[in-house]
Amino acid sequence: MRALINASSFGDRPSGARSRFESLYPRLFRAMPEATFTLIVSADYSLPEEMRALGNLRILRLPFRSANRLLRRAFFALLPLAAPVVRRFDLIEDLSQPPSLLRARRRLLTVHDIRRLEISTGVASRVAYRLSLWLSERLGYDVVTVSQGMARQLAGYYPVDRIYVIENSMPALFLDRSAGRDRAARRHDAEEPFVLAVGHFEARKNYLRLVEAFDGICKGRDGLRLVIVGKDNGAKSALEADIAIRGIGDRVELLSDISDDALLTLYRSAEALVFPSFYEGFGIPLLEAMATACPMAISDIAVFREIAGEAALYFDPHDAEAIRGAIERLLDTGRLGEDLAHQGKARIAHFLPDVLAGKLAALYSGEHPA
Repeated sequence: MRALINASSFGDRPSGARSRFESLYPRLFRAMPEATFTLIVSADYSLPEEMRALGNLRILRLPFRSANRLLRRAFFALLPLAAPVVRRFDLIEDLSQPPSLLRARRRLLTVHDIRRLEISTGVASRVAYRLSLWLSERLGYDVVTVSQGMARQLAGYYPVDRIYVIENSMPALFLDRSAGRDRAARRHDAEEPFVLAVGHFEARKNYLRLVEAFDGICKGRDGLRLVIVGKDNGAKSALEADIAIRGIGDRVELLSDISDDALLTLYRSAEALVFPSFYEGFGIPLLEAMATACPMAISDIAVFREIAGEAALYFDPHDAEAIRGAIERLLDTGRLGEDLAHQGKARIAHFLPDVLAGKLAALYSGEHPA
C-alpha cells in the first residue's frame, strides 16, 4: 500500500494535534513495514528523530511555513493536476481541515474538534467549516476523530457510518510510568506550592474564571501560586490585565515556550492540574497529569468524563466558586489527591500509543478498528 499523509498544518507551535501525530504515527509506520508512506510537512516543522530513520517513509517538505494557509491551500488545489504522481497513492489522510482535492482509492480526514460549529466563532467561520465538511463528504472521506464525545457531535454534521474513533495517546515524554511522584516528594521539590493549568491562551480555556477562583484561594494561603502554560491565541493580554487589576501578579505566572522536560517537571511538582475549559475535543493534559500522578480538578464536560472517569474531581466551569471549591478540596485533603492519582494511573492503559497505532493501522488496512 502507498499512503500520502498531509501534515502540513504542523509547524514549530505545540498543539494537541501535533502531539497526537508524533506519538501515534511513528508507530503506525513501524506497524506497516510493507507499506510506503509519503509525508508532506511545512518548512517550519522539525521532524522527530525516530521518524528520520524509517525506511518506508519519504518526506516532502513544502517551501513555506505552516502559518501560510493560503499558500498551503493553493498547493493542494493545484497538486491534483500532477495526475501521474497523485495516482500512485492508495490512501490519503489529511490531518487537518480543509480536505485536499487529491485523488486516491480511499481518503481519511482527522477532526480533533468542531468548536467552529459548537461555540460562537462568527457566521463566516461557521459557514466555511460546514462547507468544508460538506466537501469532505462529497469527496468520500471517512472521518477519524479523537473521542466518543466528538463522534456524537460530528454525527450531527456527517454520516455516522463514516466516523471512526481513535483516541489521542499518551505523549512519548510521559510514557515512563515512574514519572509520577508521591505528594510528599512533590511538595519537597517545589520551592513554593502551586497549581498548574496547561493549554493555549484562548477564551474557551476559561482562564479568566480560573483566575477569579484563584484570587479567592490565594488570599488565605501564603505562597500558593498559579502557573499557566500555553501559547497566546489572542486571550493572553486580557488575562494579564485581569491579573493586574486583582493585584495578584506576584502569585500568577504565565509561561510560554518552555521545554518538554520543563513541562514534565511542572506536572511532577504541582499540587494539582486545573483544567477549566468550556469546550474540548479531547484534553491531552489529562493524560499527562494521570501519567505523572498529578491530581486533577477539571470541568464537568462529557469528553473529560470519558477520558478521566473517576480519576478527577469535577466542577461547573461557569461557576468560579465551584472551581475554587474543587481546588481547595484537593489542597486540603491529601488522601483525596492520592486516590485520584491512583485511579488515573489505572486508566493509562486505555491510551497507550502502541494500542492506538494498531487501531490506526487496521483502519489504514481497510478494517474497522475495535
